[in-house]
Amino acid sequence: MLVRVAVLRWTSRKILPPPGNSFRETGTMNVEKYLPKKRSLWTYFILEPLYKPVISFFVEAGWHPNTVSFISLAFVVASVASFALGENYPSLFLGAIFFELAYFFDCVDGPLARATGRLTRLGLGLEVAGDSLRNYGALFALTYRYVLSGQYWIFVFAIIFVTFYNGAMWVGYKRLIEKRDHKPERHEESLGFLGKVVQAFFDDSIPFWPLPILIELETLVFFVFPLLNLGDLGVAVGALLSPLFLIGALI
Repeated sequence: MLVRVAVLRWTSRKILPPPGNSFRETGTMNVEKYLPKKRSLWTYFILEPLYKPVISFFVEAGWHPNTVSFISLAFVVASVASFALGENYPSLFLGAIFFELAYFFDCVDGPLARATGRLTRLGLGLEVAGDSLRNYGALFALTYRYVLSGQYWIFVFAIIFVTFYNGAMWVGYKRLIEKRDHKPERHEESLGFLGKVVQAFFDDSIPFWPLPILIELETLVFFVFPLLNLGDLGVAVGALLSPLFLIGALI
């Protein structure tokens, strides 16, 4: 309830467009139109009610999106360092929190850039660098941590995880680009159950992906399991689940 009240308070505030922004109408800011058309289940239902008012606040305050990107990147570095250099539960806990904060601000900088008309090559570079370091850095850091403690088996699971995760990521990205460039005509009456599920999965009228995607896998492996003091098990579970995400991206 408190979250909903906060969202309503921030999104209903009158804002003045900062210099160089892309929207010209004054009045209530429609944060939704600056968000990606499709968000993951975790992002849409858990994080979005929290970061929407943050976007409104940053627009009103005139923050540059690259500043937010650097904040996200700082949390990425803190997460990797906590995972890799710690030896006890507090370091796992902090690594997980920093990981999620990095993703939280990663969800903010893109819409902020679109809302203020400040889409830059540096911002794109920070986005790619932040995403890559956040996930691959967390994986390598956790692997390093547990190898040092004598759990050499985790190295095998890390290789499996990164192989299938990377494959699923690039196949999914390629399919999204193809879907954007070639939109087939709909023939809903001829679709079977699976076809309707697939259509719903890619339908832009639905603001979230109806099935788990890689964001959920990342959250499970690098946030949930470390919070439970089970970072090693998280890597193993990620390795076992990642082939399913690759198969899902291919079919």
